[in-house]
Amino acid sequence: MDINYYSKRILKFLGISLFLSITLFEIGTINKQIKAEKNFIAATQEDLIFYQKIGMAYLCTATNNVYDLDFSKTLDVVTTIFSSVIQQKHGGEITERNEIQKVDLLYLQYQVKLNLIGAALKNCPDNVPEKEKKLYDIELERNMKIEKLEN
Repeated sequence: MDINYYSKRILKFLGISLFLSITLFEIGTINKQIKAEKNFIAATQEDLIFYQKIGMAYLCTATNNVYDLDFSKTLDVVTTIFSSVIQQKHGGEITERNEIQKVDLLYLQYQVKLNLIGAALKNCPDNVPEKEKKLYDIELERNMKIEKLEN
């Protein structure tokens, strides 16, 4: 079974078209990424508080008796979304003490998780499982010890 002349032309045309479209698409996305990276504004304290309030509201609503979602899984989702917003919208930068600081993603997720659990304990303590309360207390105590060593 041999490919005829017209089939070869069609395949060649489709191959060239596909190659050009992929190449142009890639160049376009590279230019968009470069332009987008220049417009990052570091997250301010107000931004962080706003994101935390949204995350806490979602966490409390999703884990109440009506929806009854798993607290730990919901907390992981909210933490990931919060961290992604900081990474994508603000370039992973936070303004702290009038200085722009690039934050590590894992450290950011750790801090976000602690802050969200603390906010949930204040606003919807019945939704927070005992295991999470104990882990929060342990981590809070550990952070206080670290702060004392740094000072």
